[in-house]
Amino acid sequence: AALQQLEPRAAKGDVDAAALLGLCYQRGIGVSKDATKALAYFERAAAGQEAESLNVLGDLYYEGDGVAKDLAKAADLYRRSAEGGSSSGQSNYAYVLERGEGVKADGAAARGFYRQAAERGSPNAQHNLALLLMEGTPTAAQARDALDLLTRAAHQNDAGAMFNLAQFYAQGGGVVAKDVPRAKELAARSAELGHERAKTWLSKLLEREKCEGGAETKLFDVAVSCADREALRRAIVTSGGKAQREDDRYWYDVYDSKGLLVDSVKLSVGYTTAGDFATAQYDFGEGVGNDELDRTIELLVPKYGMPKLTKTVEHNLAKWTRRDGIVIELERTPSNMYLRYVHPKRFKLLEQEMAADKGEQRRREIAKQSRAF
Repeated sequence: AALQQLEPRAAKGDVDAAALLGLCYQRGIGVSKDATKALAYFERAAAGQEAESLNVLGDLYYEGDGVAKDLAKAADLYRRSAEGGSSSGQSNYAYVLERGEGVKADGAAARGFYRQAAERGSPNAQHNLALLLMEGTPTAAQARDALDLLTRAAHQNDAGAMFNLAQFYAQGGGVVAKDVPRAKELAARSAELGHERAKTWLSKLLEREKCEGGAETKLFDVAVSCADREALRRAIVTSGGKAQREDDRYWYDVYDSKGLLVDSVKLSVGYTTAGDFATAQYDFGEGVGNDELDRTIELLVPKYGMPKLTKTVEHNLAKWTRRDGIVIELERTPSNMYLRYVHPKRFKLLEQEMAADKGEQRRREIAKQSRAF
């Protein structure tokens, strides 16, 4: 009966009635789903500048749902919806502006439309604006703004916002005190709502906590037998390491270590493809003698105990084998000195992965060269 009343109104140009009919046919409310009829009614409502219908129509063209995908048309519909006051339209227009999809990228304009939608209560806009604010090195004011936006979105059950809010509490520092129980609670709620990254993160956190119970070897207060790339990167930089390369495309991150360990010049940290710690090596540079060796051993003994020593005229090796399986080696050669932390199982895996990657690169190079002869 309700549909029968709406159809004559829509036929007479009532955009609200057309929008409701479009929604009914799109979702199958009181009628069988019919994408063609839904599109027709949304277009009729959009022609009358009904803001929510403009946004829905934008979604259809953005996704290519029942129509040919057209990002430029989607962006224009989102713009008209945003200008008509739809918070969903404002959020979606900000999204395409941010990415340059169907419209020239404009970060400042994207932030403006996200802000409009966020202030009108859009959890999606609140979440996305928070992510923009946290890009690069945010100021304290930006971090506080992002925290507030994520909190507001999380209260509306936005799973992604819950997960990113969990990261705030897991890391602590700056605008919020570290609160791992709170982080776990938020991640668990996000996971329950189907957020896959939250599920993975929470699982790894629980595994790490279990691992840390039996771990004894730490770098920068991080148990290396349980460490991953994210945790060590954060700890190294916080401790004064200057990143020369932090790039997930490489096996090793590299840091200037002069502010970390006396006499050292470089720290290289290797990770497996999964991002798990495999090895760390301090490089002390050329011209290192027995004085530097003895001084470094004196630094290590209070923490790790007496090492097993092997000395020759040209080569010295101090070795510690820890109960958690980590092997520590301080090696002096005629040209250099190195301090290594090695997770034997993961280091072996890292070498295998690097060899496989090198072999694949060689195969691609041969295939490329074969076209030249």
